[in-house]
Amino acid sequence: MIQAQTISVTLKEEIIERIDDTVFAHLHFKTSENTSTLKKWIRYKKDKLTHYSFLIALSEIFNLPIKNLVERQRSKCEGIVKT
Repeated sequence: MIQAQTISVTLKEEIIERIDDTVFAHLHFKTSENTSTLKKWIRYKKDKLTHYSFLIALSEIFNLPIKNLVERQRSKCEGIVKT
């Protein structure tokens, strides 16, 4: 039997707090996303913040490994999947 788990990945709050207009400008050039779109993602904590290309860009801007940018949470599901 395999026990199912859900893994959620979010940007660390201290990373979000470090994102200012200069970082948004760099993210715009690195991801080709509109600055206003990026700001909306931050404001509403969209899942797109943890897309790999976005994390690579943040990693390059802050000179940090991706694992230092995100929080990972595992939660066990109630049911057990039988194989």
